[in-house]
Amino acid sequence: MERIIWAMSLCLLTGCGAANPPAVTDQAVSVVMAPEDQDVDFAVKLNLMKGHLLVARELLDLKEVDQALPHLGHPIEEIYDDLADQLPVRGISDFKPVLLTLQDLVKATPTSPAVATTYQQAMSALTGAEATLPASQRQSPRFVLQVIDGLLAAAGGEYRSALVNGKIAEPIEYQDSRGFVLCAQQLYRSVRTQVVKTNAATDKTIQQDLTRLARAWPAPMPPTAAVLTADEVLTAVAGIKQTARDLR
Repeated sequence: MERIIWAMSLCLLTGCGAANPPAVTDQAVSVVMAPEDQDVDFAVKLNLMKGHLLVARELLDLKEVDQALPHLGHPIEEIYDDLADQLPVRGISDFKPVLLTLQDLVKATPTSPAVATTYQQAMSALTGAEATLPASQRQSPRFVLQVIDGLLAAAGGEYRSALVNGKIAEPIEYQDSRGFVLCAQQLYRSVRTQVVKTNAATDKTIQQDLTRLARAWPAPMPPTAAVLTADEVLTAVAGIKQTARDLR
C-alpha cells in the first residue's frame, strides 16, 4: 500500500500530467528527477519512516504492543530498500540494523528500558541521515514545504484506505496517516519563524489548515466513526498544498 501512496505523492512532487498518469503498481516507481527533487524525495522517505516511529511510540506508551509492531516494521519493509543505495553515496551509515534491533526488542521484551534507548537511537539515525542534506535546503521553507506536500499526500491516501462506510476499518492505515501528519507538523514548526517573517497571513492559514486536518486523528487508537471523511481530509491536504505553493 505505501508504495502505491508514494507513487501518488511523486506525481505531486514531479508534476505528472493528469492526461497521461503513470501506471501505478505495488512496485518502486522509477522517475527521473532533478537533483533538488531527489533530495526532496530522500527527505520525504526519511520522514515517512519517522512518522511510523512516532505513532509506534505513542502506541507503546499506551501498551498497545500488537498495534505498534507493524509501524516498527514498515520503515524496513516498505521504505528502506528505496533508500539503501543512496546511503553510501550520501556518506550515511546504514541505519537498518538499529531499526531491526528496535523491532526485535519490542517483539521480545516490550517493557524493557532498552526500548526507549533504542528508539531514540533509531530516531537519531534518521535525523542524522536527514542532516546530510545541505543546510540551505533544511532551513528553506520552500524545500520543507515540498517535503510536507509529500507527507500529507501519503497521509491522505492512507486515511482514505482506512475508511469503509464512514468507519475506521483499517487501524494500521489510520495510524500510518496520523504519524505522517505528526511529522508534517514538526517539520512546519522548524521553518515557521521564517514563514511568519515572509507572510504572516499565509502562516496563519497553514496553521489553521494543519489544526483542522489533525482533527481526523484524535488519538493513536482510532475512533469507531471517522471524525472527518476521506474527502474532507483530501480537501484539507490540497488546501495546504496550494497555500504552500502560493508562499513559494
